[in-house]
Amino acid sequence: MQKSSNHRHCRQLLYVTAALWVLGFSGLQAQYACRDLNDLDSRDLSFDIYGCVDDETGAYLPGVRVELKNVQTGEVRVTKANETGFYQFPCPDKGTYDIVFSAEGFLTHIVQGLKMFEAQGRQIDQVMSLQWPQMEGDSGRTTLWIRVRDEHGDPILGATGSIDESEELSKTNCGCLFRHPKPGKRVLRIRKEGYEEKTVPIDVEGRLMNIEVVLRRLSKED
Repeated sequence: MQKSSNHRHCRQLLYVTAALWVLGFSGLQAQYACRDLNDLDSRDLSFDIYGCVDDETGAYLPGVRVELKNVQTGEVRVTKANETGFYQFPCPDKGTYDIVFSAEGFLTHIVQGLKMFEAQGRQIDQVMSLQWPQMEGDSGRTTLWIRVRDEHGDPILGATGSIDESEELSKTNCGCLFRHPKPGKRVLRIRKEGYEEKTVPIDVEGRLMNIEVVLRRLSKED
């Protein structure tokens, strides 16, 4: 009877949340921004597994794949971190879980043996570390990572870029661009529709270069 009551309570919470979305929220970003998690009423998340995903600089990472596996039953649920790095698994059954965090260009992180009991919520935040891609016989190459942000420090998704107008940068799903450039003095160009294009001179050297580029949003006058 207690389990049935908990599940009924859980469904009620979900219905209330859905109603709030319809009334005025535009999605998880508005309701659950990672920067505002500490201000949430803990009752809203008392039955959920949830958290924030950040990179090593403290900037949140959108698009990270989060996999929740029930160790006893083998059931797997998958979600992705939203625009502010927030993820959520509503109302998991009691049991033991493994959580896997993965994103292109980042080391995969696994949280093992997370025990959930009835009427319990857990906040699991995760910091994703950059992966240094290395290939056999090519251990000395440089990996260039570019994080593209706006003036408020928020990731700009869908930005593109090139080096010396000839080498296009590869895009990831976390607001980052990367490339393995040749050493020397190069010119980095970053662009995104609706933002001011930026050109940055760089001196390529070392095993890993981590660069942040801030783009200014164009006004109507521009």
